[in-house]
Order: sequence, then structure tokens, then C-alpha cells
Amino acid sequence: MESRQILSKNLKAYRTLKKRTQLEFAQEIGISKSTLQDIEHGKSPTLDTVQCIAQHLGIPLSILLSDAIPPTQLEIIVQLIQGFDWFAQCSQEAQEELLNSILKVSHSLSVIKEERDDL
Repeated sequence: MESRQILSKNLKAYRTLKKRTQLEFAQEIGISKSTLQDIEHGKSPTLDTVQCIAQHLGIPLSILLSDAIPPTQLEIIVQLIQGFDWFAQCSQEAQEELLNSILKVSHSLSVIKEERDDL
């Protein structure tokens, strides 16, 4: 799969996980709605735009460009956590921080797996 297709799939998955419209998500990550739409439809963004997105999401650029973590697996994990009462009682900010942490841990685990597979 090409990098732009991976980015498109991952960006849409992150937006879906955060339950945001394209407009809301674009505003959150500091790009225009039309730019987000273009990326989600597979158009190639500039490197600056991709770095901006990763920075606003608080994740490494490599996560956005990696197909090592299927977004569906992340979505299942997030849905499980959202079902816990303690999670629902957290502030929106705390919930988002936890979800972002889960994304980072998932990425770290995939990196470890790739390193082990290379041995």
C-alpha cells in the first residue's frame, strides 16, 4: 500500500476514533477541512502538513505513515475502554489523553514486533 493511502486510512481512523466530523477534526489539528478531505481521499499532502497533523495529534509521524497497526484493532480497544464506568466519569481532556496514550502504546508494540520479526 502506498504511503498516501496509509496516511488516508490512518487519519480517517483517528478522526473516527475521536468521533469528530471532518470540520471539527480539521480545526483540532490545524488544517482546513478541504485539506483533510483531500488527504482522506488519498491525495498527497505536503510533508509540512503531515508533520503538523502528527504534532497536533501528539503522535510520532511514523504512526501516521505506518500500516503496522490496523485501525480496526485500535477502534476495538478504544470501544472497550469507553465502556468502563470510570472512563465515562473522566473529563473529556482526560479521555482524549488516555486514548492518545493507547495509540502511542499500540505503535510501540508494533515497532517491537517488527524488530523481533527482523531478527
